[in-house]
Amino acid sequence: MPLVSICIPLYNKAARLGTVLESILSQSHQNLEVVVSDNGSDDGSSETVRKFAAGDSRIRWHRIDHTISLNENWRLVMRLAKGAFCKVHSADDPLHPEFIPRMLEPMLGDSGEGGGGGAFVFPVSRGGRRFLEGEAKIGFPSGR
Repeated sequence: MPLVSICIPLYNKAARLGTVLESILSQSHQNLEVVVSDNGSDDGSSETVRKFAAGDSRIRWHRIDHTISLNENWRLVMRLAKGAFCKVHSADDPLHPEFIPRMLEPMLGDSGEGGGGGAFVFPVSRGGRRFLEGEAKIGFPSGR
């Protein structure tokens, strides 16, 4: 099981998606998966994800043939995540190569310092059952 799931709710972001996927796959922390929920894109985004997924088994792609709401797509992509930690990420925002280690530091207690900015949702479990349906811990590592 990957430690980190980078979850991308996707809709029509072909212009920058390749750069974003490269930035995620080039992270110094490699124990990760990329989960993409494609919300019926019609601009070539699906082809980009398929190409990357064919070359890297850490990418999992789920295509929805009809458009759902942004909130529904966020919930879906988080449900598909298998990692202990989950970062919902924009399909047009490349990551710094050290983003994941910096995100993990305050959560794993490696340095005691705040990590990179942004909100991180990490799946929680109760009685051995994982859930995200309306219940998730939201952490702000930068102390917000």
